[in-house]
Amino acid sequence: MFSLVLDIAPFMHIDEFMTIDLGRVILQPDTTWSIAWMLERNQAAFVFFYVGPVLQELAYQSIGEYGPRISGILGAVAAATAMVGWQHTRGTSGYASLVLGLIFLLDPIFVQAYTIGRVDGWAMAACLTACWCLESINKEDEIAAVRHKLILAGGATALAFFIWPSAIFLLPLVLFQLFTVIKRAKTIKPRRKVHQNNAVFLFIIGGSIASAALLIPIAPKLLDLLGNVIDGVIINSRTGTANYTLLDSQRITTGIKHLLQVLKFTPVLVTMALIGAFRGREWGLIAAGAVATLLMIATVVYSHRIQYLLPYFIVMTSGLIKRETGSNLTSKIKLSGVLALASLLVWSAGLSLIARSIIAFEGKRELNRGQIYATAQEMIGVGEYAVYSFPYEFYYAGRSLGWKMYKPYLAVGVDPLLHHEVLQRMLKKVDFAIMPLPRLTPELEEQIQKAGMYEKGVYQVYEASLSGSDNRVTNKTRLQTFFFIPRQPYGPYKLYEKIKLTKMAN
Repeated sequence: MFSLVLDIAPFMHIDEFMTIDLGRVILQPDTTWSIAWMLERNQAAFVFFYVGPVLQELAYQSIGEYGPRISGILGAVAAATAMVGWQHTRGTSGYASLVLGLIFLLDPIFVQAYTIGRVDGWAMAACLTACWCLESINKEDEIAAVRHKLILAGGATALAFFIWPSAIFLLPLVLFQLFTVIKRAKTIKPRRKVHQNNAVFLFIIGGSIASAALLIPIAPKLLDLLGNVIDGVIINSRTGTANYTLLDSQRITTGIKHLLQVLKFTPVLVTMALIGAFRGREWGLIAAGAVATLLMIATVVYSHRIQYLLPYFIVMTSGLIKRETGSNLTSKIKLSGVLALASLLVWSAGLSLIARSIIAFEGKRELNRGQIYATAQEMIGVGEYAVYSFPYEFYYAGRSLGWKMYKPYLAVGVDPLLHHEVLQRMLKKVDFAIMPLPRLTPELEEQIQKAGMYEKGVYQVYEASLSGSDNRVTNKTRLQTFFFIPRQPYGPYKLYEKIKLTKMAN
């Protein structure tokens, strides 16, 4: 179903292009342009978590502009597969494990992320594979196999961080599984016991070996650009407010509010997870989930991080399913377990497959990305022009036309249009600037003119704008916003050109 609307849903989103461009910079470290430009250092952002971005850039180069979205979907399938294997190894029936994996794959919060070409699915797959390896230790008869799986689990966990750093929110889950295995050591056969300290040591060894191997390809540039990398980590781990503090009460309150606003799109899973966790007395799992949530609130809360709580919810729910599908339970209790799985699956599939697809097909004409290519050609055309494109949707068109595109790499919450110093420094580097017409104010236009640019024209993507009645908030518009499938997402734009180019042309 996702493949049927791959070209239109969701609309061309910032995260898709940011990930690709970070990968392009890794493959072309001496590049002179980027939509993740570090203004203070006057260079493109260089990140240590290069595996995911490079994967997306290679997908773009080999398959085309739909490659990153296909890769994102495959990553989600890999994560769901690892979840199925882990749950089955934990004692959940094969049927229930498969359904839980499908529920995870179709969860609206997860779907929202991987359909825009994010690599979180691949990072989750690595972490869940680590959990699967650790849980499977219980079935090993030889100490050598136990050691190998501990090392492999450590390596998979390290790999997750090199795919995407948000994997840190699954670290408590991996550690929960690790210490669950250690706690179980007293009841297993003596010849495959691993002392607690040895188990942790082997896990760390696996992570260290994998990290060292993964650092080798980027080591030369990493040493040269260490300050750049550190700045990037800081940018991604906090909001952009000037008075940022770790325990700012207002920011924490806002974070909790946003967390609840996003989780309302998967209420059945959250409810089942909480019931399953407390009925199953999974105190360690509850603690791990709480740590991940607190870490999220202490840094930055947004929907694409909240998705990392889904594996916790799935595991908590599996505890309830295992409890209610045992062979000695009454048929009435077994039926309640089946109904619980069915309700979860119906909710996820109903929103992610049916409602999302209907919304996408209804807006197919307005979401057609061909309109962006036509507008880019009309505005600037082919050439190695330096372009400040505030709207991210011109990224693919710009690369195909040979543009060198710039945008500042800023923390969440920082709007470059509201920071005149940032805007001025950025505009000094470019020949053209594409601005969203609705955002322009007299003060902002004055700042653009101050940078030596003049208005070249206004460009409309759609023949008619939405009426006031089209902007009413309904359940449908909430889903459109949540799945990034809004009405008329592109334009109108105002193009500015640097005065020196005009003089040269004359």
